[in-house]
Amino acid sequence: ATKHSWISNGTEGSFLRQERFDGVTPWQFGLPLPYPMVAGYQKVGIVESMGKDVKGFKKGQWVFATITKIEKTHLGFGGHVAGGPSDANEVYALPKGV
Repeated sequence: ATKHSWISNGTEGSFLRQERFDGVTPWQFGLPLPYPMVAGYQKVGIVESMGKDVKGFKKGQWVFATITKIEKTHLGFGGHVAGGPSDANEVYALPKGV
């Protein structure tokens, strides 16, 4: 479950200002806006469940995740969702007290 997420004035702000088509491509007249999309790509949360082959994490552990997999969107980063799946290689355990 996501507990905190961050808005990037650079990447996410550039979508809202219509400066970029996606994370790296400058927007040009005639390109569609990058919607539907779920903004955000940095979040801190608590592990609710894991795939059977995932190692190194446990339910209830605080983690930092860089990407959430959101299907059927132009950009499925999804950091600003209440919860969602992330690949284990994009999840990092947080030290206690952080």
